[in-house]
Amino acid sequence: MAKLKNIVKQLSDSDYKSIYDSLSESNAEKSAHLLKALRERQLSDSKIMVELEVNANAYYTLRSRLNQKIEEHLLRQMESPRTDILRKVANLNEVLFTKKRTITIATLKKLEKELLDYDLANELTVIYKSLKKLHIHSPDHFQYSQLYNRHVAYMLAVDKAEDLLAEYFKKIRQLFHVER
Repeated sequence: MAKLKNIVKQLSDSDYKSIYDSLSESNAEKSAHLLKALRERQLSDSKIMVELEVNANAYYTLRSRLNQKIEEHLLRQMESPRTDILRKVANLNEVLFTKKRTITIATLKKLEKELLDYDLANELTVIYKSLKKLHIHSPDHFQYSQLYNRHVAYMLAVDKAEDLLAEYFKKIRQLFHVER
């Protein structure tokens, strides 16, 4: 229960209002009441159950469904053009294996431009790998091979930099922890 209470308390005001309104509109008054009780009042589970006039099993089901509603709302908030592009990259094999070569290349080039616009270097490796394979018998193979290698090297460099930064903060934490 503490997890759900923390989530509800950390919701932004607009998210809270949006979830509360959607629960009210869908005739889920008990869920809306539970959301409000968790957000605005410091009541124990047993007091909330008494207010809602439900038994323990119904209360836990209600909490579980409220948690699902909150998760669904937060996932909908994540929808963006970036997520759409990532979904397209994830479904790239469908294009590669079902479309004709020229259509596939045009699709990959369009995805490449979008990924460059959103600075999604990791996903670009997938695109360049596919373009490299599609151009195996053409002069462009070397160009795509170089782009692929460059982006793989970039990914590895970023990964190494993140590891070094994490180690740095770990050492700083240990240093300050010991001095106290």
